[in-house]
Amino acid sequence: MQSAKRYSNTNFTKRVDHEGGAKREEMKHASPAICSHCDAVYDAGRWTLLSAARPELKSRKWSESEKVICPACKQKQSGVAGGYVSISGEFFGRHREEITKLVANETTRAREANPLSAMIREYVENDVLKIETTTEHLAERIGHALKDAYDGETDFDFSHENKVVRVRWHRD
Repeated sequence: MQSAKRYSNTNFTKRVDHEGGAKREEMKHASPAICSHCDAVYDAGRWTLLSAARPELKSRKWSESEKVICPACKQKQSGVAGGYVSISGEFFGRHREEITKLVANETTRAREANPLSAMIREYVENDVLKIETTTEHLAERIGHALKDAYDGETDFDFSHENKVVRVRWHRD
C-alpha cells in the first residue's frame, strides 16, 4: 500500500546533498581570526562578535595574516540569500518607520546570537519592503516578530530541505 505522504523515511534516508558543501570553507581558519569586513571573530571553532569575544581578543592588535572574510560577508558579496522577507499592505505604508526599526532591532538581536545572521540588502519595490538575509533563521525571526507585534497575515514558504525560506507579511 502506497502512502499519501509527500515524504517518507525512505525519501529522507536516501536523499542526496545537492549542494555538496558548496558554502563550506576549504579549510578551517586558524584560530583566532577576525573578519576584515564586520569584525566577527573566529575563535575555537566558532564565530562570535568582537564585543562578545574573550577579553584578550577584544584588545588584541590583529595582524594581516589573521584577517579573513567570514561566511556571512562572503555570502553578501556573492548575493546568495538564505531568506527572503516581503512586507506589504496599507499598514506598512502608514507605519513604515516603526516596522523598519523593528526589523533592524531583530537583525541586531539575531546577530548577537549568531554573527553569521545578517541582512544582505533591503529595498522597496512597488510599495513592498523586500529584505534578503544570509540565513533562513533570520527571515523566520523577522516574520515572527512582525506577526507578534502587529498581527497581520504571515506566510512561511520553505524550500525543499529547508535551505531557503520566503516570508510574506501583509496587513491592510
